Amino acid sequence: MPPPIARLDRDVLWLIFSLNADMFSPLEYDWEENENVTGQLALDTTLISSRVCGSWRDILLNSPSIWGKIIRLDRLYQLEKHGREEILKRTADAPLYILGFVPFTYDEFGSTFFKPLLNNNWPRIRRVHIRIDHASEEFPNLCLFPAPSLVSFNVHINCIYFQPFSESDVLFSKDAPLLQELGIHSSDFFLNLRVPWITHLRVLKLNTPDVDPLEIFNAIRKMPLLQELNLADIPGHSDLKSLDSEAIILPHLINLRVHGDFELAAALTRAIKPAAPCSLSFDSTITQDSVNLADITALLARYGEPYFAFWKEPSLSITLTDDSFLFAVPQVGELRQLPPGAAHNSGPGIPPEFRIRLTSSTPVFEDSNPFIAMFLKYDLSAVRVLNLGLDDSIPFTNINPLLQFLSRVEVLQISPIGLLSLVQRMDSWVEMDPASTIHASLPNLHTLQFRLFNFNKRSLGLRLLDFYQFRKDHRLSLPILDLGKNPMAADFAFLEAMTGLRVVWEVNGKQSEYMCGSGNWWKLRFRSLMIKIHG
Repeated sequence: MPPPIARLDRDVLWLIFSLNADMFSPLEYDWEENENVTGQLALDTTLISSRVCGSWRDILLNSPSIWGKIIRLDRLYQLEKHGREEILKRTADAPLYILGFVPFTYDEFGSTFFKPLLNNNWPRIRRVHIRIDHASEEFPNLCLFPAPSLVSFNVHINCIYFQPFSESDVLFSKDAPLLQELGIHSSDFFLNLRVPWITHLRVLKLNTPDVDPLEIFNAIRKMPLLQELNLADIPGHSDLKSLDSEAIILPHLINLRVHGDFELAAALTRAIKPAAPCSLSFDSTITQDSVNLADITALLARYGEPYFAFWKEPSLSITLTDDSFLFAVPQVGELRQLPPGAAHNSGPGIPPEFRIRLTSSTPVFEDSNPFIAMFLKYDLSAVRVLNLGLDDSIPFTNINPLLQFLSRVEVLQISPIGLLSLVQRMDSWVEMDPASTIHASLPNLHTLQFRLFNFNKRSLGLRLLDFYQFRKDHRLSLPILDLGKNPMAADFAFLEAMTGLRVVWEVNGKQSEYMCGSGNWWKLRFRSLMIKIHG
């Protein structure tokens, strides 16, 4: 009796092969890191499938659309010339999906495969997602021709001798009727956005200093279908301050990321009225000498309030120093109960996120109360893991309200230096106000998780003992200390005095633990520097 897979209909097998050949869901190549994201490549999976048996091979050889979906450039570069030509031949006249890193100078691969691939097949290319680190004359020239089939165009150009576009050049000759996603990452790419096809865009990602910010704003007004907007390293402009609040209505925008110039980032978040909720990643450096933090918090609250009204986030990262501020959701939470008729999805490209990172060359964040007050308005009752970064510049009067508000936190992730700062602030606050409610901070905390790096062992030991004793005095437990992965050459034998504390750690994937006070304190001495680190 044949196995079950041999009894599958041809159309079911075709669907399986087609899904396996999809390089974009999920995206198997990250151009920023220049590395593969998934395990086996779609091209290799398809090649292997075509050699399993005669019936599978027959299905695949008669399916040009599947071969058209696996044009993975850096993998094709590793094949022999006849192998590359055979794969391209199997695509017939099907749409082409091109992905990957262009890992070559203009050698034999460029002249015999890459150049003909673009020149002879440009009208049928559907998706492009490539990184180019070497000069190529053909590629920029082709981008000026009409692209009747193009749906997605993402290029990361990282070469000095790349032929730049000029102001007179128009991408796709104003003719790209199906284009929905445009991403440009290049220092030499002049982009003319005065084209009719921008009205169809769902995704716009730009990282290029050669774009006029005012032109970007004018173009965005004409993109009613936009779902994701990602701008980085775009220059600022003095006229941006005159833009009215919520002047650009984008009812479908659910992902907004703006990194770089503060004036641009502030103007963009102020001018746009997105969907609710809309994820936000705001990363900028404040350069002005006098910045009204209350104005900034009011601006960011427009995104934060609807976001946290819909999403239950189990983890939170907060960093407070005199020259930096970070408030971030490190992972996607559970969707709250939505009102009748409401809908939300993660949108194209990136999952929902909320991340605010501000830095300054001057200590403008010594008084971080405006930021803390803003976040105390959100429903953060689902937060169980808090990653906290501190230094000595932030008074405990700023920290304590936040810790009390996050009353359901069970795991505190902190560096040894951050713990020193926290305990010092707590001690000084209790001395000033013995009747304070500091003892109510983090009442459900059961695990202290270290992020290890160089530290003063004696200072850490004293402060950790203080922290442990403080919680015991107020009848608050701290049963677990997590040293994380691969604790390097550090002596934690001083923990033996904390009777009942369970210490856990991981070395090369193996979990270990020790119960303090049991007499085997030597197990807490990590002297070997020969541990293999896994990241």
